[in-house]
Amino acid sequence: MYLTERSSPPQRPPSRLDRTDRARPWVGSTLIGLGLTSFFTDISSEMVAAVLPLYVVTQLGFSNVAVGLVDGVSQVCSALLRPLGGALADRYRRYKETAAAGYGLSALARVALATFATTTTAVVGVQFVDRLGKGIRTAPRDAAISLSTPPEALGRAFGLHRTLDTAGALAGPLLAFAVLARTRQNLHTVFVWSALFAFLGLAMLGLLVRNPVLRPAPAPAAGGTGGAGPARRVARGAKVRSLVGRRELAPILGASACLGVGTVGDAFLYLALRDRGLVADRWFPLLFAATAVVYLLLATPLGWLADRVGRARVLLAGYVALLAVYVVLAVSPAGAAIGPRWLIAAVGLVLLGAYYAATDGVLAALVSSVTAATERTTGIAVVTTVAALARFGAAIGFGVVSERWGYRVALGGFAVLLAGGLAGAAHLLGRSRPAPAGAGRDEEEVRR
Repeated sequence: MYLTERSSPPQRPPSRLDRTDRARPWVGSTLIGLGLTSFFTDISSEMVAAVLPLYVVTQLGFSNVAVGLVDGVSQVCSALLRPLGGALADRYRRYKETAAAGYGLSALARVALATFATTTTAVVGVQFVDRLGKGIRTAPRDAAISLSTPPEALGRAFGLHRTLDTAGALAGPLLAFAVLARTRQNLHTVFVWSALFAFLGLAMLGLLVRNPVLRPAPAPAAGGTGGAGPARRVARGAKVRSLVGRRELAPILGASACLGVGTVGDAFLYLALRDRGLVADRWFPLLFAATAVVYLLLATPLGWLADRVGRARVLLAGYVALLAVYVVLAVSPAGAAIGPRWLIAAVGLVLLGAYYAATDGVLAALVSSVTAATERTTGIAVVTTVAALARFGAAIGFGVVSERWGYRVALGGFAVLLAGGLAGAAHLLGRSRPAPAGAGRDEEEVRR
């Protein structure tokens, strides 16, 4: 397109934007800065996550129903603010500032956890604030990544970001394990270190990340059918209602709902390993680290694969891996010998890490490929909100079933539920439409 414009004298001369965007590298300061922000923030959050499930069950006396309720409410709180954060970022083009507000809330939650989280109410309140922060920051962060990356490299970019993110998720449990070993299981020290890393991540965002700048699309040639009209309409502000019903996004929304109702949070899966006698309490924090290692190794390769063979295919394959986790844990014998016990745990953790690597960044890349640049944050937020609301019901349901009939029955039932969700999602994603007219034009007009 640009060669034609340069060779036609009546057209405008090429701008610096035209000259540089054609060869714009897919790894830049925004991607690296957001990766480091997520790296330190995940160290913070995973230090807490690695000890909190065991803490609330063994010391605060939570039942499985209560664990499911807290997990579900946290996801809903996060989900309900995602469209708001996305709409604000899309309207004012302040992706960095919106994300910073979310990261700041999570950092304050870590301070509160280190200061007065000594009761059940306090722990629930702190988790509530932390999930609010996550809900605000996730979509603007992912949109900033996609708007700073050439369209053909979205899978690789999100894979690299998730690799840095997961490196933090690996370091966090290891640091928590080391702190607990040094301080004789002093959880307060873990929470203090978690708060320090949270503020370090916020500093990375402030120092290294810049807002992507969108320039108005040039008018199409006379008689053309370019995307100027749609571009002007979305420039007035993304509309969540119109996005939900749009033919390009609707299949992804439906697939996210189908898959979400059968998705069990990893805290429950780790508690199932413990309940089945496969892992002792002292090794509990290392379960998070083992999953993170697999995620770290696979995030970028699976992002590259998604760009080559199709993002929907890789996404569905990730949920097949999660289904396999349910089956492995459901059929594993309780109280097995130490060799088979560690083998079963290792297989489950490898499959769980593969699930995260194949779904987390790939879903954002899939949404990015069918939404215009000026609506991308809202699109990502709407899809992740639908998934989180579906998982709310899954968390409550799994908690009730596992409390009543045990983990084996709960895992078997959710394996059947997820298998049905996979069939529905495959059907819906097979009907996905190409990106709307003008989306590619918006991509070409993004300047780092």
